Amino acid sequence: MTKDNESAMRELFEGVAYLIKEEIRKAPYDKTVNGLILAEINTSLYTVLINGKEYNLPKYGGNTITVNKIAKVMIPQNDMNLAFIF
Repeated sequence: MTKDNESAMRELFEGVAYLIKEEIRKAPYDKTVNGLILAEINTSLYTVLINGKEYNLPKYGGNTITVNKIAKVMIPQNDMNLAFIF
């Protein structure tokens, strides 16, 4: 194999690997992140700071949520519209 062919094969491989990584990143999967509780809107809805963005999220379960503390946030299917504090 010539150097040109080898270089082309390497670039092709890197391009395919990049596309696969992007598809995996976008795939629907559940994830859990830490969020800072900024405010209590009511007993079941809170403003939460996650990665520099504010979200109004519902609380699920019987855990006590405290303003200015870190709480776990579940993001089902990697969709923030489904996110909740637990």
